[in-house]
Order: sequence, then structure tokens, then C-alpha cells
Amino acid sequence: MKQKIFWVKEEKGKFLYTQLSNWKIFADQFYRASEFLFIEIKRDLAMWYTDYINTLKTEKEIDRGYIPQLDSVYFLQIGYCLENMLKGIMIFENPVLIQGSRIDDSITSHSLLNFAEKIQKIVFTKEEKKLLEFLTKSILWYSKYPIPKTVNKVIGSSGHKIDNVRLCFEGIYRKLSRYMQVNCDLPTHMSDYKFTAASVGGN
Repeated sequence: MKQKIFWVKEEKGKFLYTQLSNWKIFADQFYRASEFLFIEIKRDLAMWYTDYINTLKTEKEIDRGYIPQLDSVYFLQIGYCLENMLKGIMIFENPVLIQGSRIDDSITSHSLLNFAEKIQKIVFTKEEKKLLEFLTKSILWYSKYPIPKTVNKVIGSSGHKIDNVRLCFEGIYRKLSRYMQVNCDLPTHMSDYKFTAASVGGN
């Protein structure tokens, strides 16, 4: 049987496109994916808590086998979401950052806090800045590899509460989304995306 090629069509362009809507679309794809992960994380936490209580009552441990945690992957998704939004705004306001077929080196890094601080009209809270710094490390290595390149980049225990992380992330997301609508040319229908339970069949 001849193997089918998954890539439908390959077409190389001569220019990099800068439309703000493209950056927002990619951001919202990561946002939506992160919400499915968040739902699973909450289910895991509920399951482990129930198992813990039952173990205390029965003095018998419940063995569910190996279940990999999803927190670090969640961090990666929300980090990519905010990175796309921040870079989209920067490129919209500074089109020279993309010259034909090349994107400027100044925005090829993943330093989310540095990008955020360039948007002077948005005020980020202390906690939001801390999250942006943490997500930068998550994008670079924490969510992808067990160790960084050098020991001085080790994060250690993040001590996070997933509900607080999500709340802080959504605060940043809303600020950037409103900014895109008011100060940029983002269509209104793209600025108010909100993940709902209906996205997973109403469960």
C-alpha cells in the first residue's frame, strides 16, 4: 500500500506576512488548547485528592499506574499564546521589524517581559510580570526538557497553584486583546474570544 503524504501542499513564499489577525489566530489556538489541558489537570487533581481521602479512610493505597502530569505543557501553551500576541502588537506598531523575507533579530527571542514592557500603554501587575518571566523559562526549556543548558538556569520548584496561574494568564490575555482592538486593527469579533465549557461538549 502506498503511503499517503500528510502534507497537503507545499508552497514557499517570498515574503513574511505581518497581519495582526494572523498572530491573534495563532495565539487563540494555543489559548484554546491550554483550556483542554486545564480541564484535564483539574480532573487529575480531583482524582488524586479523592484517592488521598479514601486512602486515609481505608488505609489502602490506590494504584492508578503511571499518569504523567500536564502542568508544564499547560505553561508552554499559555506562554506561546502570549508570545504571539506580544509579537503581533510589536510588529503591527513597528512594521520595519519585518523586512521582506526576514524578521528582525530583536523579536526572535522569547523574553515575554521585555516585549510586554515595550507596550507603554498597558500596565502589568507585579504578579503578571512574574508570570511572564516564568513563562519565558517555560518556553525556553522548562516545559520541553528535564534540564536547562546550564545549572544556573534551573527554576526549581515553581510552587504554583494552577487556578491562580490561569487567572493571571487570562488577565494578561484580556489586556493584550483589548489593546489589539482599541489601538490596532484587530476585528472586534476576534478580540473577545472566550473558551467556554461548550467547547468540550458542555461537560
